[in-house]
Amino acid sequence: MKLQEKFWLWGQSPNSHASHKVPPSRMTAMEGCAYFSIDRCCRVVMCSHPRPPFDQESIAMEPLKEVVWSIVGAGGTVENNDGKGDINEVLRQADLFDNITGGVLDDFFVTQERRDAFPPEALAELRRRLRASA
Repeated sequence: MKLQEKFWLWGQSPNSHASHKVPPSRMTAMEGCAYFSIDRCCRVVMCSHPRPPFDQESIAMEPLKEVVWSIVGAGGTVENNDGKGDINEVLRQADLFDNITGGVLDDFFVTQERRDAFPPEALAELRRRLRASA
């Protein structure tokens, strides 16, 4: 395996770091993958973008070898702090697109609110659902 085949792009929506005093970027996750010749992307919801359904982005990322969508997005995303996250949408995307191979929990320990929203039993349920879909 070539070193390049081990890289993943941490992909977020364009300009999603604007509130963090980082220079703006208009590059999409897919454009970043193309620019760096990376064929794996960890696509993370940040600042509530994108919102489900994720179909358009998943279509754009079909050329990639693997895509992992966030089940729980960045700490600034509050829509998926219900103890379930975006798992329903990620599982739906995995049924539609063969290159969607997993999920990630982002900024999991950032706030007490986030920890309270995902107690051990909620995490066990996320794990159960992911394994059941494999």
